[in-house]
Amino acid sequence: ADRPDLRLTDKLAQHYVLPLREAISTQRPVVSETEVRSIFSIVDMIYNINKNFLENIKNRLKNWSYESVIGDVFTSWVRTIPII
Repeated sequence: ADRPDLRLTDKLAQHYVLPLREAISTQRPVVSETEVRSIFSIVDMIYNINKNFLENIKNRLKNWSYESVIGDVFTSWVRTIPII
């Protein structure tokens, strides 16, 4: 992702998740697939929630007028966050 707002989750996936998943198929895996899923399963979800939220904010600001509101974007975003 070239967007600074999504760069952290992208780096997390590139530098940790993918190498660990690739190592699973080698002779000496660092962790099991179950452990990778357990540790990092939420990374994709966080990335997608963040991406959608930022796209909605961007679209709202692009079409901004004096009558525009933004609170509904936040309330719909909160509804997408699962309770863990």
